[in-house]
Amino acid sequence: MLGARPTEGMELGTALAVLTFGLSLVLVVLVGFDVPRRLHRRTDPTAGTDHLTT
Repeated sequence: MLGARPTEGMELGTALAVLTFGLSLVLVVLVGFDVPRRLHRRTDPTAGTDHLTT
């Protein structure tokens, strides 16, 4: 399991809090560095701008 090893030895509430905070931080970093758009440009360089943001 993804979170089993880093949180072993912790109580359940603490382990859930650590995993929730960690995964939320990963999500914030991905959105902050605009990773979805960068991946889209890398996979389809001929694509135009996103029609939802205009």
